[in-house]
Parts: sequence; structure tokens; C-alpha cells
Amino acid sequence: IDDPDVVQPCLNWYSKYREQEAIRLCLKHFRQHNYTEAFESLQKKTKIALEHPMLTDLHEKLVLKGDFNACEELIEKAVNDGLFNQYISQQEYKPRWGQIIPKSTKGDGEDSRPGMRGGHQMVIDAQTETVYLFGGWDGTQDLADFWAYSVKENQWTCISRDTEKEASLFGFLRSVQCRGGILRVLTGSWRTGSGNFG
Repeated sequence: IDDPDVVQPCLNWYSKYREQEAIRLCLKHFRQHNYTEAFESLQKKTKIALEHPMLTDLHEKLVLKGDFNACEELIEKAVNDGLFNQYISQQEYKPRWGQIIPKSTKGDGEDSRPGMRGGHQMVIDAQTETVYLFGGWDGTQDLADFWAYSVKENQWTCISRDTEKEASLFGFLRSVQCRGGILRVLTGSWRTGSGNFG
């Protein structure tokens, strides 16, 4: 393409962009070396911002004033204003797992927490930060115990050692749900078709 009507606007845009980037590099250099007068003078004359105004504010509060509380407030405001949303949405989710070793109740030994099992039901009440564990299979028998784990206290509490005996709950099909702070336990037997809802 050699048409001046097409090429010239592109050249003008490129020239202006190159000048802006050169000025921004100068501003960055002046600020890094604490040439405050040169930085302020160049910024005032060119009306070119080095960065987002919030970053300039953060630099002033953190580097120049050392006001950590104000910096935390500024970061919280940036989060609330959604300034990190685009960046966070592009990050790959990487869960990090760690072993939780709950507190033991004195004298209870292994009875102070549930044993190994599979096929159990679990649900978390996010409001109270409590995990509920119901039943399962330990490899030799069906389990009907009911436990609560407090995330805050890092401790298991046995609600019932045998729900089948205590509340006439029985069977193999079990479900635990927590909605709106209400815990629902559904049990039944596939053999008889009967069930309980509590």
C-alpha cells in the first residue's frame, strides 16, 4: 500500500504512540530514581499518565509515605471496583490441599473422630463452617453414625453413634443436604421402599 491517504494516518498514529511510550519510559526512570521535580514537570507539560491513577496513588502511599493501612484500603477498593477481575478470570485454578489433623478429645482415642469409610454423605454449612458426615461403608459393615466437624475449632463431634437405633432411620440410600441453615437427612431402604426424612 502506497496511498498517502491510507499510510499517513498510520504513520502519524505510530509516531504519536512512540513518543508517548518514550515519555512514559522517561517518567518511569525519573520516578524510580526519585527525580521528583523532573517527573512532575514532564508529566505536567505532556499530560501523559505513567499508569492507572490508582497505581500512582498506591506508589505515593506505599513508597513515599509508607502508609500500609492506606495501601490495604486502596487494594480492597480495587477489589471491590473489580479491577482484578479480568486478571483473575484468566488464571488457571490451582487447588492446594493440605492434611487437616483435628484436635482429639482427651481419653476418647480414635472414638473422638470418624473412622475410615467410603460411600458416605457429606455436606458443609457455609454459615456455621460445619461439615456434616453421615454413614457410609467401612469395608465390612454399613455405618449409620452422624458427625459434625467444626472448621473454626478443628474438632469432630459425634452427633449420633447409630442413627438407625436412635431415630429409626435405616437403609442404604442416604442423602444429606444443607440449605438456608437447615440440615436435611434422607434415609431409606431399597429393599422395602420405605424411608424417613428428618
